[in-house]
Amino acid sequence: MNQELEREFTEFFKKNQASLYRVVRGYVRSNGTAEDIASEAFMKVYGHWERVRGMENPIGYLVRTGINLAKTRLVRDKFLGWMSLDRAEDAGSRRETEETFYIGEENRILEKELLALREEERNVIIMKDIDGKKLEEVAGILGQKLPTVKSFYRRGKLKLAKRLEEQDAV
Repeated sequence: MNQELEREFTEFFKKNQASLYRVVRGYVRSNGTAEDIASEAFMKVYGHWERVRGMENPIGYLVRTGINLAKTRLVRDKFLGWMSLDRAEDAGSRRETEETFYIGEENRILEKELLALREEERNVIIMKDIDGKKLEEVAGILGQKLPTVKSFYRRGKLKLAKRLEEQDAV
């Protein structure tokens, strides 16, 4: 790959790395696994960068690649039984302690409720509210019509507000 393509890809990577990580994290619910999958998605895109850079929506291609890799990992882990139940309980408690340490209690509750939303709603909220993208950009990335994305956003925000309100009442 020539230097110009390398530079373009590096800019693309820097601009979209955090966003892809957050979307993938919404599927796998593990920081390390999300980092691995995001890296793998970027490697796949890098391997086809000459073709991908000319696409109408290269960010959408990247996000779709990341989502597909995350779903594949979830299916593989679930059906291949990659760890015994005993080890899963230990790992779960270790992960919970780690996440509580790094993420404040309020953020942990918000993350839990965000992860409980439908995939489409969660992705739109992450891209708009956390990544700061406009709904028009989100629609382009996800390959959806703007009214559909607005609907996902509105429904997701209403569900999230209701769930967080219920958490407050408890």
